[in-house]
Amino acid sequence: MSKYNIARITFLLALIGCLYLQNFSLTIAVTLVFVGVLSAGAFFIRWNFYHTSMHCLSNSSALFLTFDDGPHPQLTSLVLDMLKKHQCKATFFCIGNKIKGNEHLLQRMVAEGHTVGIHTWSHSYWFDLLPTYKMKQEIVATQLEIQRATGLVPTLFRPPYGVTNPMLARAMKYTHVTSIGWTIRSLDTVIKSSEKIIAKITPQLSAKRILLLHDTQPCAVEILQSVINTCASSNLLIGDIQQYVKCYR
Repeated sequence: MSKYNIARITFLLALIGCLYLQNFSLTIAVTLVFVGVLSAGAFFIRWNFYHTSMHCLSNSSALFLTFDDGPHPQLTSLVLDMLKKHQCKATFFCIGNKIKGNEHLLQRMVAEGHTVGIHTWSHSYWFDLLPTYKMKQEIVATQLEIQRATGLVPTLFRPPYGVTNPMLARAMKYTHVTSIGWTIRSLDTVIKSSEKIIAKITPQLSAKRILLLHDTQPCAVEILQSVINTCASSNLLIGDIQQYVKCYR
């Protein structure tokens, strides 16, 4: 049973108790707490509140690199160059409507041993308000576009902004995708100083963890170089997620 369903049952029992006691103030308080829990569960993907996401790989001894929001016509190729130079593998969660015209980048990802995942079709600000069938359409459309470009059907999915809810949980169940979260969030789309980002994430780099970066940011290569250097100096491996998770079908 999901944490969401447990919370619903708990709230219902508490509400029945409040009504029995005819305590209006307590009823309001319990309702506000319930709404607060639902909101926090939506925004904190690591809670696994509405569905389970993978935030680390406990059976590994490596750090895992992931990149969201691509492909970018120029920056993604620079990230791939850096990864190739150091023989590192990464997972790229691609936005479906960015793939057309950039198929060669996805083909290069696959050819060089990286993993391609789904990051919805549009990455809309309003994605989380869509009904289940619309979310399902976005996941499937991106899946088909990746298949068209690479010949592979991806099964890894990262929710936009890491926001989850019951509609998304149902859409993921219908499409049989695996949700991948993160352990380390770089905030590289918010923090514009690469030095500050590097200072933020470096102390967190360790085995089993998943690092979230974006191959659409100008600082991506500089940050990636720093991460690779830190891992090399501390003998920390950079892992290949395909060795631990089923990534295609």
